[in-house]
Amino acid sequence: MIAVLLAIAVQVGSKQFTESVILAEIAVQTLRAAGVDAEHRRELGGTRVLWEALRVRQIDVYPEYTGTISEELLRGEADLAAALERNGMRMAGPLGFEDTYAIGMRRPDAARLGVRSL
Repeated sequence: MIAVLLAIAVQVGSKQFTESVILAEIAVQTLRAAGVDAEHRRELGGTRVLWEALRVRQIDVYPEYTGTISEELLRGEADLAAALERNGMRMAGPLGFEDTYAIGMRRPDAARLGVRSL
């Protein structure tokens, strides 16, 4: 059974933005380096498109933010792992970085406007 599964390329999906494409490509290259055939299905759409493709097994994996899973896809679920399991899915561990946001401003604009901190 394992040989049959590995004969079919793992389908890695990505959303229509750079970070998703890069993370999916890293996944593809990691799988290939481990001897697993993998294909990158680039920029398939937004969150709902990728989620539905995963749900109906058109793709096997795609990178997603845990916040998007908890707030948009599985809203109201306290235990994401259990909710995913009920949907026949699992979530990998953290990828080793955090996606936080910052606000920046050019110094001349800050001086002109009297902004000292954001």
